[in-house]
Amino acid sequence: MKCRSCYASHVRTLFGSIAMPLLFLGLLEVLLSVQALATNDFLMIPLSQPYITEAYGFPSFFAAQGPTNAQIITPGRKHIEIDKSPQRLRAYDETGRLAFEALVSTGNPGTDEKGRQRDETRSGIHRVFEVKPSRRWSKDPRVKMLNWIGILPGVEKGIHSLNPVGEFAHYEKLLGHKASHGCIRLSQESSRWLVKWIGEDWKAYPLIVYIYDQTIHKAIPSPESPYLLFVILREGRYNVDSVSHEEVPSVHLNPDAEGSLLKPGSFILFKKEVGTWQVARSSMRNPE
Repeated sequence: MKCRSCYASHVRTLFGSIAMPLLFLGLLEVLLSVQALATNDFLMIPLSQPYITEAYGFPSFFAAQGPTNAQIITPGRKHIEIDKSPQRLRAYDETGRLAFEALVSTGNPGTDEKGRQRDETRSGIHRVFEVKPSRRWSKDPRVKMLNWIGILPGVEKGIHSLNPVGEFAHYEKLLGHKASHGCIRLSQESSRWLVKWIGEDWKAYPLIVYIYDQTIHKAIPSPESPYLLFVILREGRYNVDSVSHEEVPSVHLNPDAEGSLLKPGSFILFKKEVGTWQVARSSMRNPE
């Protein structure tokens, strides 16, 4: 079922194994002097020396606090997060807002009762590379993995539900606990919803799946090098001050102005140096 967006709580240290090389711009810190803000037009997420990755050719911003509880923000693109600690999957839309949440079962390392190897689900940055109605399990071709969402890196690793027969007749009762052989198991209802939600988007851009077991560290706040990330929610022409001496840079929707045309998911990253805000990075388009 769909869930409402919520504010992120205090979080712990990240530094787990990240599957793709990360571009470090420093440790992410939450800036106390400017509070996270959500309006009908945009999300404003305070960062300091943002910690980002260019995995698969698009910027993803790691965020420990904001108007959503997302661990990463992928402006303009959907993404999926899997938290192995509480065994939960969360799907976020193009603007970083929570669209769906469900219990999962990730890998329980060891061997099962039939002597088959079970692996820990690999943490890090992954991407969806295929979506199929079903796939046979290589360890037992009689087992059908339903609503298959294949992810890379990994060998035969994906997000799916199961045909509840035989040894997996009651697998849904184990959701919320580590129980799989390395994949991410969902209920049949949840897997159907997720496949429909993904649609064809995984073909249009790298749809990130971020798997982790430790949330991002909320470091000691530092006002010396603050950043503000704006994520646009409503399409329109915006007035954006590329240079501002105000406490908060000005970004506002102005349909009558000749401002930048921004679509939902567009982003603007401001950096403050010597009391002046400047646009450090953005996906702004020139007026048409």
